Formats: sequence, structure tokens, C-alpha cells
Amino acid sequence: MPVGITTILKFSVFIVAIILAILMFFKAKKTDLKSLLILGFIFIMFSITTLITVIVDFDIVIFFTSKTLYITSAIVVLLLYSVFTHYTFYNARKSPFKWLVLIGTLGLIIVEILFIIAIVSTGSFVLQNDPLSESHINYTINYYILALLTYLFSGWRFKASLDSYNEIKGNIAVKGWIKLKYKMVMAICILQIITSSLQLLDYSMFKLLILMVVILSSFILEVFAWGAPRWLRKWANRNHQIEDESDGMTEEEILSQLEVDKP
Repeated sequence: MPVGITTILKFSVFIVAIILAILMFFKAKKTDLKSLLILGFIFIMFSITTLITVIVDFDIVIFFTSKTLYITSAIVVLLLYSVFTHYTFYNARKSPFKWLVLIGTLGLIIVEILFIIAIVSTGSFVLQNDPLSESHINYTINYYILALLTYLFSGWRFKASLDSYNEIKGNIAVKGWIKLKYKMVMAICILQIITSSLQLLDYSMFKLLILMVVILSSFILEVFAWGAPRWLRKWANRNHQIEDESDGMTEEEILSQLEVDKP
């Protein structure tokens, strides 16, 4: 099968995700921030998820298998994000982390059960094109499960970031780049929800182009949020003129102080 523009776009996203994973691993080693290791693994899973979509372009025989693997790996990404969100925004405080992991795991189990049912009933791994076929119906249900989980997990991450931003937005001792970070995380969550919503639409080249732009934008924002380059920090701190002990504090130290009075 000849390589088309859609395959090139998806493979490009795969390459970018791999590069960003490596950057996060180096950043984690340099700063000794374990949360960045989790983010690195999230990018690895993103790369696997994207590579699976490329497989479909080359081997239609395993179309249904690839689609199910895509949904499976996407749910695993959401579960990793829940770990990242819990340890980044909540530290030792209570959060709905365990309940979300339980819901995500149940969703993953349902996806696999529907996949097995479709194989047993049709006797084939191939997704049938008939909209009324059991394999097609089961796959459609799985996609809606993924969308609902994305709304739930990304919504929680958005709220966690918004709550953290509200805690520091009026504190003049906190540098501007830290405040900008939480704004970027909220934007990432919105982009992830848009991505999941777009995938529910019928296939078209326009949809794919928009999808690739949204995904790449979320990747870039994620890296800027957790591994902000010097020029971005300088720009975000352009109005910061406080010269006190907070200038020498790390972000984790600042947030830990802000969380002292939290329940």
C-alpha cells in the first residue's frame, strides 16, 4: 500500500512523541523530578498509540486489532496522567486518584471484553464495515468509552491546575512563569478534550489535519509547561521585581508552602 499524506502526518507525530519523551527523561535526570519521568513514559505511550494508527495504513487485515490496541494504549495514557496529576498537584493530600484509576481500569476491561466478544461472534480479527455488525458496534462503543474517560481525566487535571493557579495568582512572591505553567496545563486539557471529540467524527482529511495540529500543540505545551526553556521563563518573569528568598526557591518548595494550610 503506497504511503499517503495521512500516514506521513501520523508517523511525524510518532517521531515528535519519541523526541519529547527523551527530552523529558533528560530533564528528569537533570532536575531529579520523578514526575517528569512519568511524563516521559506518557510520551512513550503516546508514540506507541500513534504508531498503532500507522499500522492500519499498511495492514488492513489487522484493522480491528490495531484500533482496539489504540484505544487500550490511549486509556493507559490516561491512567498514567492520573498518576502524574496526583503526585504533581496533590502531593500527600487527598484526591480522587484511586476512584479515577478504578473507573479507568473498568473502562479498559470493558474495552477488552467487547473486543473478545466481537472476535468470538464474527470469527475474525477484521473490523466489519457494516455499521450494524457486532464488531463495528463494539468498536464504536469502545471509542465512546475512551471519549468519556478522556473528558473525566482531563477535566480532573484541568480542575487540579485551576485550583493550583488560584492559590498562587495573587501571590507576588511567585514568579510569573509558574503561573503561566498552570495556564498552559489548562490549555493542554482543553486540547485533549478537543482531540477526543474530533475522533468521534467521521473520517476526513480536514479532520486529520486539525487533529494532528491539536495533538502537536498539546505536546509542545506539555514540554514548555514542565521543562520551560530559559527564554520562556525570562519572558514570563518580565514583570517580576520581587527580590527575596522566593527567587532562590524551587517550584516544589513554593507549592509545598502554599499547601501547608490546605486540608
